[in-house]
Formats: sequence, C-alpha cells, structure tokens
Amino acid sequence: MKNLQPSERLELFLKQKGWSYDHFANIINVSKSGSDKYVGSGKKSTYSAKILPKLSMADLNISWYLTGEGEMLLSSTKKGETEIIQNIKLPDLKNMTTNEIRELLKWFDENHDKLKSIVSALDK
Repeated sequence: MKNLQPSERLELFLKQKGWSYDHFANIINVSKSGSDKYVGSGKKSTYSAKILPKLSMADLNISWYLTGEGEMLLSSTKKGETEIIQNIKLPDLKNMTTNEIRELLKWFDENHDKLKSIVSALDK
C-alpha cells in the first residue's frame, strides 16, 4: 500500500466500505464533484484541514490514508475512537483564510456532541 498515492488509497477505502462516490460525498458532507477530485489514480490527494477530520469520522485511518501504513479502517484498530482523536490535526490558523476558518468552526459545531462523547469515553 505504501507505493499508492493517497487518492488511490481513498479509492480502495470506498471499495472496502462498498460506498459509491455519491454516498461518500454525503458521508463527508461535500458535493459529489468535490469528492470525485480526490478519489482514484491520477487524482490529487487532499491534505485539507476541512477534509481530513471528515475522513476520520467516516472510519478512515488518516495515517493509512497519508502513508499506507497501519490499518485502513479505524474500526479495525484496537484503539478505535482514540485513533479518531489522534488523527485530527488542527491546522495552523495563521495560514488559513477566513473562509477556511469559518468552515472548520462549522465542522466543529456540527460534530461537537460526537467529539464530546468520544473524549468522555477516553476519560473513563
């Protein structure tokens, strides 16, 4: 898997999950055309601060997506939800546009309850 690009790994992930591009786009809350540009051979890989956390929430191990190392699915790791938290890398806000910061804040607002329950479970 290490010789594959992240966009190719993303295609394998969709096949593993049995998801269409439409379903995947819906899961990560982007347009179908937005998801199409990141999936498959020759497509660009995304390192976007607004997309990577969404991929984690869709059960994709970000470490595997970026490097090809480890398990593809977070649910197949023993760490489970801990991996989700560890894989969310907050961007350097100084290098983000105002719109990117607004999108990131919107994502956190929309996922606040889920993140809070994950943190609570980790604290136990």
